Amino acid sequence: MLTKIAFLSEFDDSINQMLTLRKVELIEEANQKNFIYYQAEVVFLWLVFQLDQSSIFDD
Repeated sequence: MLTKIAFLSEFDDSINQMLTLRKVELIEEANQKNFIYYQAEVVFLWLVFQLDQSSIFDD
């Protein structure tokens, strides 16, 4: 009986470790996507600023 409890405890610990690692992976993936979106937004705003400064829209 103690062996079964020890096995289940180790199994539970390994499941928790796998879930924790998966959470970390998901957080890192979300951070990478957020950084890419941030970079795209910066480029977009820079382009808008460049267009605004150009003579294309001058009357």
